[in-house]
Amino acid sequence: MVSTNSTPLRVSLLGVSSHNRAILEFFFAGTGKHLFKLVPEAEAEVIIADFDHPGTEQEWQQHAAEQQRPCVILSMREVQIPQTVWVAKPLSTQALTQAASQVRALLPETMASNPVVDTSSSSKTEVDFTTTLPATPQPFGLMHQKRRLQKPALVVPVTEATQEPRISPAKTDKPTENETKQPKPQAPPRPKTITPLSPQATAEQVQRWQLLCGEREDTHLKDLATQTDWFYTPETYLISKIRDAVRLANQSAQPVHLEIGLRYNILLLPHSHQVFSDISWYSGKFAQLCSTPIQPGQVQLHIPSTTDLVELENRLQKYSSNLEKLIWTSSLLTAHGRLSRSSDIGQTLILTHWPNLTRVESIPHVMRIAASWHQRPGTLFEVAQRLDIPQRYVAAFHTAASALGLLVEHQGTIPIKEKTEPQQNRGLFARLLKRLLGGGSR
Repeated sequence: MVSTNSTPLRVSLLGVSSHNRAILEFFFAGTGKHLFKLVPEAEAEVIIADFDHPGTEQEWQQHAAEQQRPCVILSMREVQIPQTVWVAKPLSTQALTQAASQVRALLPETMASNPVVDTSSSSKTEVDFTTTLPATPQPFGLMHQKRRLQKPALVVPVTEATQEPRISPAKTDKPTENETKQPKPQAPPRPKTITPLSPQATAEQVQRWQLLCGEREDTHLKDLATQTDWFYTPETYLISKIRDAVRLANQSAQPVHLEIGLRYNILLLPHSHQVFSDISWYSGKFAQLCSTPIQPGQVQLHIPSTTDLVELENRLQKYSSNLEKLIWTSSLLTAHGRLSRSSDIGQTLILTHWPNLTRVESIPHVMRIAASWHQRPGTLFEVAQRLDIPQRYVAAFHTAASALGLLVEHQGTIPIKEKTEPQQNRGLFARLLKRLLGGGSR
């Protein structure tokens, strides 16, 4: 049994389905709060990987080759690999508690003995647990289980983030002398760049968000006609060829080989929704390929023969992903916070399904934007104003979600999903548990 006085293991999830992720998050917040702490992948001591999810085992092998970290493997089949702990499905509290003891023993002494000081401001931030994901059937790869919001807003004004906590004096009916003399403080202006609420957002993460969402300042709808830098033409970029390849793969029900400049290769497998390539979506080279207009003949599409397919699968095992992530990330890197010239800025849109946030790359405020646009239709500018966040983040979500076909014009036939008041005398964990078991309010 792990002592409750020990520092929680810093863990990151890899390829975990939305259902199992919800179970793990419920465990981390309750019984296992002294055992595990969910952090970004770069800060994790231990990886929790779902080997029953397509492509996860190959992705973990790549991680294991680059960074030697213990792994907790979730699978219905028994897995025996050095430096790993197998947890059989369905998941149970007892099995996860036992896995914590076993995987802690695999850690080097220097890692296990150095606790990390938690300076996050979770105690100051109120998280809305009432917003849930839709329970309706959804397209391939999209989330279909309810999940609680796991993060607060990603940005706050710099002046507020650095303030020390203050103890307020006892409230009286009569204002004090200082209160009558001091003017009411004005709201600080929105910072130009995002400021993370906790140290979990590293400088590299902030730079990545700037690459995906740009750094464009807010504007007015009436001024867009004169601001050409807000728009781009997708047909002149690599994203157009990626869409053509996905369309060809779906129509032909066959793998499609995307050859970029006789140097880089991407293989799409429509049956498993997997993507293999010899270039990482996180590399600077891929960002350059997406953001630079392509030349005629630079990108070629092929349906490989059986012999060529075997050779490509063996050669392109270095990086594996899924179709959603490829479309999502390449759309963001291409747009860089801009909008397609064919976009109707004044069009009222609604999010029909949530993107699978466990499989696509995160951007600031992604869960707040998704929840708002799924509950209430609106234009891009209305959503940004409703959430009081920079327009570039909503524009980035608009681009990526539209590329996946998740944002559609609101015709007045889709009911607006209003939040309902939670039932009285029901604890947080009781409500979460009921939702995980398939009950609870919709």
